[in-house]
Amino acid sequence: MDVALQPAPKHRTNLIVAGLVLATLVVSAWTYRSKANTVARAQVQWIVAEQGNIEFDISAYGKLVSSDQKFIASPALATVEQIYAQPGETVGAGQALIRLSSKELNRSASLAESLLGAAQMELRNEELAADVSDIEELGKVGKLERQLIIERAEQKAYRTIAQKGAVSELEMGRVDARVATAKAELRDQKNRRELLARVSRAKVAAKKEQVTQARARLAIALQAVEALTVRPPEAVTVQEIFITQGQAVQVGEKLLVISAGQSLLARLNVAQTRASSVVPGAKSVIELQNTNYQGLVVRVDPRVREGSVQVDVMPSAPLPSWAKGDLSVTATISAKGGGQSIFVRRIPEAAPFTQRDIFVLAGAELKKRQIRFGAESGVYLEVVTGL
Repeated sequence: MDVALQPAPKHRTNLIVAGLVLATLVVSAWTYRSKANTVARAQVQWIVAEQGNIEFDISAYGKLVSSDQKFIASPALATVEQIYAQPGETVGAGQALIRLSSKELNRSASLAESLLGAAQMELRNEELAADVSDIEELGKVGKLERQLIIERAEQKAYRTIAQKGAVSELEMGRVDARVATAKAELRDQKNRRELLARVSRAKVAAKKEQVTQARARLAIALQAVEALTVRPPEAVTVQEIFITQGQAVQVGEKLLVISAGQSLLARLNVAQTRASSVVPGAKSVIELQNTNYQGLVVRVDPRVREGSVQVDVMPSAPLPSWAKGDLSVTATISAKGGGQSIFVRRIPEAAPFTQRDIFVLAGAELKKRQIRFGAESGVYLEVVTGL
């Protein structure tokens, strides 16, 4: 028997069941003429196409992953030297996950170490120069102090003689002048020594600052080298590895995915052609070793990868303790076609996701068209194209 579709007016959202019954019962010997066929009405099964919301299930597959996954990226241009854990394995806090090597970072660390050594040598030289200078200036102070003692002794002797009138006032004045000069020279030398000491202390402080900065640069360089060995601060489980031993990696390139928590979600792959109907909050059923678990869609990745879109489904209740990350799962997601979806009641002549030539009533004329059907939903079948 041929099948004819009668398009419904736009914006109708409810299926006209009475119209279907009436269209099925009204059968006569009348004929409709098409451009290529003459069809007797007695041979026609009438179906009314409706427009509105339709719900249908989308099948998906994927695996369990941790809900608190973290991506580990390469900190530098490097080469993968060693991989210590594989997906599914747990690594303790502080244990190595992977080890990279970087010629650039090694050179930076060597240079920083050399600069620190040079700065330390300059500091020692500056400290030695300061000590030598202070010893020299202190010697000059001592010499002037001794000279002042001699001048004062001579002054005292001259005063005693002067009291007896044996020394003239002019001569006595010369002696007093020599004492005053000795005092001034000693004072100036002490001031000079203090000034040079302050200058030396400033130079030593500057060299110490250079050593501190060089030591900090070396610490940073060594930390960068140490960071090439990835060590988690807490126990983690390896979820996925993107690299192989000996591979060269760029700065920021993803190395692996780890997780520290026990909460799991299903990361599913949905065909690109069906992904537009999946929205966050949609209900889902996760099948795990022949047991169903209810869940909700929490994320739909906007990117398309190899014809599929990633969809994350969070179980409504915790999964059993034996469920681990990387375990394969299948799922069914409840989706809506939207208010503009066109659908008909299911008929034996049309299967989901197939194409078939169907007569479409246009006015008083039947026209054969190729109709592509989509998903099924209960007794209904989605019409994708052709109407």
